[in-house]
Amino acid sequence: MDDALVDPLGNGRFARELCRKATALRDLRLDELHGSSSTPTREEITTVRFADISQAYQELCDSVVAP
Repeated sequence: MDDALVDPLGNGRFARELCRKATALRDLRLDELHGSSSTPTREEITTVRFADISQAYQELCDSVVAP
């Protein structure tokens, strides 16, 4: 992790935004997978995958302008 990105956001805010983005990406992934045809399992709903976190991290880094 690039420490320069954490400082502009603050540690707590960075962690909160990373979790928020990762869960939103999980929700989008499940919607694309199931749509209105089926219901996700409890495990799918509560599991955030590495790909969700990686994409969230990239989006968060792209949105921050380093000083």
